[in-house]
Amino acid sequence: MPRIYTLNDVGNSGGSKLGNPPSNRYPPSRLELEEQLKKDREKFIRSAKQLITKYHVLDEKNKCMQNDLDHSHEENEQLQNDLDHLHEENEHMGALHSLVPFYCKLVFQITCEQKSHADLNAKQLKEIESLKSKNNLLESSVSSTQKILFLKDSEITSLEARINELEAELERTAQKALLDEGAEAKDSDT
Repeated sequence: MPRIYTLNDVGNSGGSKLGNPPSNRYPPSRLELEEQLKKDREKFIRSAKQLITKYHVLDEKNKCMQNDLDHSHEENEQLQNDLDHLHEENEHMGALHSLVPFYCKLVFQITCEQKSHADLNAKQLKEIESLKSKNNLLESSVSSTQKILFLKDSEITSLEARINELEAELERTAQKALLDEGAEAKDSDT
């Protein structure tokens, strides 16, 4: 049912004395809504696919980096074992002083490598979490858009049913009026 505006409503609308332009009073047509939904859905799907692809690429990079980190840890352990073995041998030989700078340098290199791998891992984990968050946001947006479209479709269906009822009632009223006119014409003839 259309809303009826009084002069008080028009004067207090905050806009012009004549109220809002008529184009703002009418909702978009079903075709426009469906077209917009299709565009939005395609945009969301495209964005979601891009995010998923980027997630998989980053996940693959993360796995490679994890493998490199594991390999580095293994090498570090091997180096540490070698250093320990050298340390023991040097203790026995009494030449420990010549290996101390080398040992310190290796420990420093190992520490630096572990730190850089940990920093890279943390950075990628943050990026993955960010992508997951964006993906969840897109999924909820698509879901809410689909719910809105469903509500609009059900409203359109109920309005179409109401129009059909009103048309049938109008037709019955017109037939009744024609019958009443016919009866009055017969009465006036007699």
